[in-house]
Amino acid sequence: MPAATNAGLPMKGVVAVLLLGLLLPVVVHDEFILHSLIMVFYFAYLASAWNLMCGYVGQVSFGHSVFSGIGGYVSVLLLTAAGITPWLGMLVGGVLSAVVAVLIGYPTMRLRGPYFALTTIAFAEIIRIWFENTDTIFGIAIKGAEGLSVPLVGTDWTVFQFESKVPYYYIILVMLAIIVGMTAAMERSRLGACLKAIRGDRDAAESLGINPAKYTLMAYALSAFMTALGGSFYAMFIRYINPERNMGVELSIDMALMSIIGGQGTVIGPLVGALFLAPVAELSRTYLGGQLIGLHLVLYGLVLILAVLYLPKGLVHPLMRPWNVCKAGLARTFQLSKPFGGMSTRENLVVGGLVKNNDRRRSEAKADELLDFLGMSALARTDADDLTAFERRKVELGRALSTEPSLLLMDEVVAGATPQEAMIMVGLIKEIRNQGVTVLIIEHVMKVIMGLSDRVIVMHLGELIANGEPSSVVTQPDVLKAYFGGDYVEAGA
Repeated sequence: MPAATNAGLPMKGVVAVLLLGLLLPVVVHDEFILHSLIMVFYFAYLASAWNLMCGYVGQVSFGHSVFSGIGGYVSVLLLTAAGITPWLGMLVGGVLSAVVAVLIGYPTMRLRGPYFALTTIAFAEIIRIWFENTDTIFGIAIKGAEGLSVPLVGTDWTVFQFESKVPYYYIILVMLAIIVGMTAAMERSRLGACLKAIRGDRDAAESLGINPAKYTLMAYALSAFMTALGGSFYAMFIRYINPERNMGVELSIDMALMSIIGGQGTVIGPLVGALFLAPVAELSRTYLGGQLIGLHLVLYGLVLILAVLYLPKGLVHPLMRPWNVCKAGLARTFQLSKPFGGMSTRENLVVGGLVKNNDRRRSEAKADELLDFLGMSALARTDADDLTAFERRKVELGRALSTEPSLLLMDEVVAGATPQEAMIMVGLIKEIRNQGVTVLIIEHVMKVIMGLSDRVIVMHLGELIANGEPSSVVTQPDVLKAYFGGDYVEAGA
């Protein structure tokens, strides 16, 4: 059996982009280009922060800019009024934003869809308008709509002020790397699993003991904290902050569109969306800002229309096409076996091996190894069309294994098989599992599932009715009723 591997192609691409980013200032010295790159990374960061909650829960927030504004104002005010380093100010602003998110989120977490989106806009606008019409907070001048300029107090790391744009470039690049890594870690964590379950079906998530309000509020607070850090960076980079630019709805729309168009609820979607949209915004503001103010919003609208029509799951969706999914380590079999007709058993397996490498000899060696594992060496040269139904199913299994998956999906593994053939298939699957491959099986034959599974999920009429260890699931009344009918359960009682 070949060892399981996971290519992780999309994340490798992200790592490559970030590593390339480290080298750009060495060869790029133009201030405008550096500024544009900083803004692209800044928007990618904000879109990723928005995605932590909105992408994974599926709730759209158009009020996230308020957290950016809070982070920016707190860091600037602490620096100018108390001489506190912006690095600490970033953290204070992040904590305050998380608290505000909890205060906003607690009474609104039960709202869904457009109702939640409208509520976030309302709260954000209330805070923005208050800032625009307030001159002082606790005796500290914030100058309302006029905004605040950040005074130059030094040119070193402690005060977050530099003569060159290069340090700002590296700071935002590191921040982007951190939030991408955080998103990847969250996706694999309990929090990420619960959030995706809530996004998929709130009622089904509740049936598993998941509290949607609790987990959504946690994600909202985390997202607000990270957004505030981005707002602090922007304020120190631009050295100016005002409510309209740093708390306005336009900034929230920027975050949302970049995440949605790139692919919300994915690790790399916000990054892809920002790399695509942020340059459009920056170039239109730079060259057309005086003549066609707001042109970038028109362009956003056109891009959004095209995305909804042709790429509703975002720009990253093509990266998740079946062939790319297979290369990333996932293989599957079909309910109705689909070996390649007109090709021998061995050739079917060789094709699968060529997915991961272009070495024909290596693929042939793997095919021979798998034929021996499947007990089909004697049928190596037999045309797949001439095989029995069970032999065709084994060929399909071998072809899937030849791609060296880390996760194997199998559908109706013993459909049409005799009891003896079913036991052979069970033995093969056990050996595959023992080799370190995770196997997910859809099957109606209870005996097969009981003999194979570490965990069983039972669905009936599209609803989850049981989830747990086989020994406990098989005795649950809902499961027995689904299999044998209500009369059987009542008779047994």
